[in-house]
Amino acid sequence: MAAVPSVRATGARPWIRGTGLALTALLAAAAAACGGGEGASRDTTTTSTAPATTTTTAGADGGAACGIAGGRDITFPAGRKNATLHAVTTGSGSTAVVLAHESDDNACAWAFFVPQLAAKGRQVLAFDFSGKGQSDYVGDGRLDLDVLAAVGQARKQGATKVVVMGASMGGTAVVTAAGSPTSGIAGVVSISAPASYLSADAEAAAAHLEVPVLFAASRNDRSYAQVAQAMSRSCGCAYPKVFLFDGSLHGLELLKDGSAGPPLRAGIDQLLARALR
Repeated sequence: MAAVPSVRATGARPWIRGTGLALTALLAAAAAACGGGEGASRDTTTTSTAPATTTTTAGADGGAACGIAGGRDITFPAGRKNATLHAVTTGSGSTAVVLAHESDDNACAWAFFVPQLAAKGRQVLAFDFSGKGQSDYVGDGRLDLDVLAAVGQARKQGATKVVVMGASMGGTAVVTAAGSPTSGIAGVVSISAPASYLSADAEAAAAHLEVPVLFAASRNDRSYAQVAQAMSRSCGCAYPKVFLFDGSLHGLELLKDGSAGPPLRAGIDQLLARALR
């Protein structure tokens, strides 16, 4: 069924992822030499000194990170446990968009959308959550702190106004981060967000939002449409908009869809123009 958007804008209001024993022994020895399995690997990702921001060349072939024009890989402090987070960033300027991925993705999932976001002289920074992609594993479930660390990095790169945008788990994280009274975030886009995820509680944080916010979801995608509507009602935003689409597409699939994608992208452009002016 074609996706038909329903858009609502309201004024500020106060409510609201057998070869034999010899081979077996050989494999076991190799595993021990490599430090064990996933858990052991994660234990070795932290450092004993405070990490500094670094920039590295993307890919062994010298190509742009995630195939994004001008994209480069960076690492920056996660703000706790001496861990670092990885991101791909492009563009420059005093305005920035920070992108938060879904639970089974990483920063490169946003590559298809970055050119539109960067076309108007903005920085774009898509990061890997803790334990995802190339980021260190922290283990505290504080997705919002990962977002705030990425926002801080965008500011170190010259941004004075930052909009955060997330899909699914990332949508929960950006709402939670923006609800922090000291976040300084200028606007929020939350697509197919659950009310809470790990230690991030978007439903509670939404009541503290006062910046322009766009919520989007599919009507038949579990309860995400109801969550989007509830958070919109709860927030004290001067510019809350809700985009609801027929069907059950989730997260970034809405942005890629031939029917839902164009109006949703246009709505995001409108929010960015308002929040970053």
